[in-house]
Amino acid sequence: MYCTTPLQVCLNAFTASIPAALSNPNLEILNLHHNSLSALLPASLSAHTGMQLLNLAYNQFEVSLADVSLAPSMLFMYLNDNSFSGHFPFSSLCALGRLELFYINRNQFEGRLPSCLGLLGGALQVFNVADNLLTGPLPPSMANLTRLDTALLSSNGFTGGLAGMFQNAPGLLTLDLSDNQFVGLAPYEVFRSAPGLLTFM
Repeated sequence: MYCTTPLQVCLNAFTASIPAALSNPNLEILNLHHNSLSALLPASLSAHTGMQLLNLAYNQFEVSLADVSLAPSMLFMYLNDNSFSGHFPFSSLCALGRLELFYINRNQFEGRLPSCLGLLGGALQVFNVADNLLTGPLPPSMANLTRLDTALLSSNGFTGGLAGMFQNAPGLLTLDLSDNQFVGLAPYEVFRSAPGLLTFM
C-alpha cells in the first residue's frame, strides 16, 4: 500500500480553492479530481516532500505552476483537464526518478520539453502532454524512456525530426504524435522495436 496519510475528496462539487492551511508534511495522497476547484494553489503544496500521488484532474484551475516544487517521491501525477497556463516546472520534473504516470493533457501549458527528460527513463510508463501549447523539438534524451508504454504528444506545436526517438521502448503500446509540426520520416522503426504496438498516430 503506497500511502498511510491520504486526503481524498474526489467526485464531488467542491468549489473555490485549495486552502493554504493544507500543510501536513506527511501527506502522501492528495486526490481532488472531478470537482470545481479553481483559483490559486497554495505554496504549502511544495512542502509535501513525501507525496506520492497528486490528482487535481477535471477541475477548473487556471493558474501557472512555474513556482511549484514537485516532491521527489512522486509516483503518479494527474493534472489533466484543467486550464493550467504558463510553463510547467519541468526542471523539478526531471528529479522525479520514481515517477510512473504523468498526465498534464488538455491544459494550456507552454514552452519546451526539458533536455533532462531522459532521467525519468527508469520508471516512467505513461507520458501524456497532449492538447497543450508546447513547442520545439523533442529532446534527444527522450530516447532513454525505455519503460514507456504510452506516449501521447498530440495537438501541440512540436517540431523537428523523430528518427530513433522511440526505438528503445520495447513495451510501447500507444504512440500519438498527431497534429504537430514534425518533419522528416515518421518513426516507423517502432513497429520493429515495439512488437506489441497497438495504436500509432
